[in-house]
Amino acid sequence: MRVQSPQVLADNNVKELCKAAKDAKEKTEAHIAACNGALDKLNHDMDQAMDELVQLVADYCSLSLSGSFSDHLEKTTLLLEQRRGTMEEKGVGVEQLAKMQSSLDNMKGKLDLLRKAKDGVRNGGTRGSPE
Repeated sequence: MRVQSPQVLADNNVKELCKAAKDAKEKTEAHIAACNGALDKLNHDMDQAMDELVQLVADYCSLSLSGSFSDHLEKTTLLLEQRRGTMEEKGVGVEQLAKMQSSLDNMKGKLDLLRKAKDGVRNGGTRGSPE
């Protein structure tokens, strides 16, 4: 077994510490770069979602002014679907997701009923008319 002087041992310890610090610094820089990349992607996705939301809200408002109830209901359904998708991505609880799905299904049911009534009127039939 070879005995090393205290100075050589100290130099080796310093070298190891410097190497560990360099490795830790590189790891930290890599983590920071990965976080920045994820943050950039998230910001990009949020910008796209906000643009889409702005467009849907503008469409929603113009439908309110036009008096088209079925179109109004359709846009509401689209907004609910978008909200449900966002909730799924965020990993909200099953109970909250079920409530949102129930609201969405209810809205879709109303929309289908409205479309059927609209088609019935277009085809000349009216529901509940005296014969």
